[in-house]
Amino acid sequence: MKFASEEIRTKAVHAYLDGKATARQLANILGYTPATICNWVRAYRENQRLSAKPNGHRPSCFSCEEIRELQALLDKNVDMTLQEIKEHFNKSCCLAAIHRLLVKLGYKYKKKLSRPANKNAKM
Repeated sequence: MKFASEEIRTKAVHAYLDGKATARQLANILGYTPATICNWVRAYRENQRLSAKPNGHRPSCFSCEEIRELQALLDKNVDMTLQEIKEHFNKSCCLAAIHRLLVKLGYKYKKKLSRPANKNAKM
């Protein structure tokens, strides 16, 4: 996907709105699709925005204070599971989000399931 600078978007939107060119003509000149040009025009009409939307991820489900509390909690209770952490903080996020946060903080989170030593052993 090709990134368009704010300057290109500005020129395209103003040319379209001034009636100097159609969306198809601008798309051929600039190398974008007519739908892209129409999206830029719509964003300008609705929000007066000519720049691209910021890319990024959702904010963390834990605040800075909660992260500090989590680190202190894990220092005391190293065997906590992801589900226990979720319940302790009363979070509605998925367990994968908590796992990603722990990895980002430098924690290695592995647990082995206990299995019988012999496959034929009965429980």
